[in-house]
Amino acid sequence: MHEFRYSLLPHTGDLVHSDVLAEAAQLNQGVAQFTGFRNKGASLPCQVEGDGISLEVLKKAEKEQALIIRVVEILGRHTKGRLICQAGHR
Repeated sequence: MHEFRYSLLPHTGDLVHSDVLAEAAQLNQGVAQFTGFRNKGASLPCQVEGDGISLEVLKKAEKEQALIIRVVEILGRHTKGRLICQAGHR
């Protein structure tokens, strides 16, 4: 069984300078209910800053003591951003 979802988003200007890519990412993500972290006071060890930058994946590496981080530029253009990680987070 396959499920498809289509959406039309009228916009002015070109694709890169519109909200279409951000809206598409939200549409593909679906609706999720966040109920909080399992450990109270827990926080993400990394975060990103920048227009059009998204932290997509943060997980523990399978074969070593490391984190896998996937940062994606979501607006389809050159941009600058910062990845901020807490030192010594375990």
